[in-house]
Amino acid sequence: KKIKRPKLVNAFLSLLMVILIFPAAVSAQIFTPPEADKKSGEEMSKQVEKEIGLYPDEAFKRYLNEIGARLIKAANDKNFNFRFDIVDQQEPNAFALPGGYIYFSRGLLPLANSEDELATVMGHEMVHVIKRHSAKQSERGILPGLLALPGALVGTFVNKDLGALLIAPVALVSGFTMAGYSRKQESEADLLGMKIAAKAGYDPEKLGVILQQIENDVQMSTGQKRKFSFFDDHPSTPDREKEIKKEAAQIQWQHNQPIAATHQHFLKLIDGLIYGTNPNGGIFRGQKFLHPVLDFSITFPKGWKLQNTPSAVGAITEKQDGGIFINGIGKNENSEKVGKKFVENLKTKHHVTPDRAEKVSLYSFPGYLVTIIDKSAGTPVYYYYLWIAMNGLTYHLIGGGLEKYYNDLKNTVYSLRPLTQDEKNSITVDRIRLVEALDGETVAQLCRRSDTIWSPAYTAMVNGLQENDSLKQGQLLKIGKREKFIK
Repeated sequence: KKIKRPKLVNAFLSLLMVILIFPAAVSAQIFTPPEADKKSGEEMSKQVEKEIGLYPDEAFKRYLNEIGARLIKAANDKNFNFRFDIVDQQEPNAFALPGGYIYFSRGLLPLANSEDELATVMGHEMVHVIKRHSAKQSERGILPGLLALPGALVGTFVNKDLGALLIAPVALVSGFTMAGYSRKQESEADLLGMKIAAKAGYDPEKLGVILQQIENDVQMSTGQKRKFSFFDDHPSTPDREKEIKKEAAQIQWQHNQPIAATHQHFLKLIDGLIYGTNPNGGIFRGQKFLHPVLDFSITFPKGWKLQNTPSAVGAITEKQDGGIFINGIGKNENSEKVGKKFVENLKTKHHVTPDRAEKVSLYSFPGYLVTIIDKSAGTPVYYYYLWIAMNGLTYHLIGGGLEKYYNDLKNTVYSLRPLTQDEKNSITVDRIRLVEALDGETVAQLCRRSDTIWSPAYTAMVNGLQENDSLKQGQLLKIGKREKFIK
């Protein structure tokens, strides 16, 4: 006899069958609501701002959001509120966070030669959000090695202080890795992203063009090794461009008037963009760090790995058993008052008495230095806490390491100083500039005439041309110019 089951029971059994057969496919889609993506994306976006930083180009940001508005309408997805921004990252990159946060690096923008190229990349990233592809983040950071130092103090206030100074487990920070999407997820993002872009009136085949530009840039920049690029978290295959071209040819689309009305309008949005290291966040010259905006210099020990983020700058030993970091804590804070409050907190909350706590003077600027030697594990570990009031700002420096790094840590502490006038004058910035071609001249000839810092081959690539192409009178080309930095 056939058993009749209530509809609710049938529905539950069907769901159970799906879960048993496709557990990975339903884990995110069924049990994790879109609100969870929004929440995690919001938290991660704050880390992106803190650890990478946003590039303050409001005109281009508005432009990206206008393109985004077209694609949002074409995608017709009601689950997420998309946001588009530019990160201060010189490597060519684009990435999406859960919930709809999409970022373009400033290093990607100069490689584009049309609005269609940006739109297809944007569509690709939107699909990662809509389909909720999970690019698992690496939990690797630079602090765990420091926190593994011997001694009882690491487990109390030291890790808390270091963690507050520099949030390390952000996988998006330059120098760290983000786990890639699967090949299947990338293919899906390529195809559906092209369809979204095409529906919004953009040429879907341009996705292959911009991806090739990124690949060319990485290959041609071997002299200045890229830390990572779009292809580190978006794995490419030899057949990917061919597949994009094949799929694009089958997509029906109708051209829409671009937001940047002409190619000249598009290029003028890129004019002045910083290309390469951004001096606004400080620069390294060997082991010396110069910050022209905040007006300070600090020299880190030879051989230590350097790290610079918007929140802090520092260095760590190769074995991660010593490190030192500095950041700003505010304007006109009394360094002695802050330092003494820290000492009092050590005594009352952690029952720790510093080995030394004293007023110091660096280049006539008042500071307060606390030295702690932790011998609880037998092997002495030295910690330095310095607060220094300099040029209207108060800085906080934390250093820690084994006894063999005593001099390295101490010398770094005492190397903190204002910039000299010669150092200020020596700092330059590389920017994208536009130059008009003369009738009949080649890219190579234009490069010689314009005194660009780029080679003819690289200039041609960035502009989507060949070195010996014959240019037209008034044709605009992007070039790289080295200029004196003015804060």
